[in-house]
Amino acid sequence: MSFLKPLTRTPRSRWTTTLRTLATEASTTGAIRDCTRITPPYAKLVSNLEKVKRVLDNRPLTLSEKILYSHLTNPEEVTPVRGQTYLKLSPGKFE
Repeated sequence: MSFLKPLTRTPRSRWTTTLRTLATEASTTGAIRDCTRITPPYAKLVSNLEKVKRVLDNRPLTLSEKILYSHLTNPEEVTPVRGQTYLKLSPGKFE
C-alpha cells in the first residue's frame, strides 16, 4: 500500500478569492422612466366594461369576464352568452 499517497487539503485561505460586500441601492437620479407607452388605456377599458354591464342588466361579473369584456371592440353590439357567442377582442399589447 505504499503506492497510495495521503490526501492533502489546500488551505482555506486559498478558497476565498472573492471579496463579499453588502448590496447598495442604485442611483435613480437622471433616469426618469416614461411609462406612457406601457400603461394600459384604463379610461377606455372602464367605459367598455360599463357598457357591457348595462347590456347584461348589471349582473355581477367574475374577474375573467371583466378582463375579457373590457377588451371588446364594440361592446354595444355584443350580447355575450357563455358557450354560444364569439367575442371580437382587441387586446392592447402582447409584451
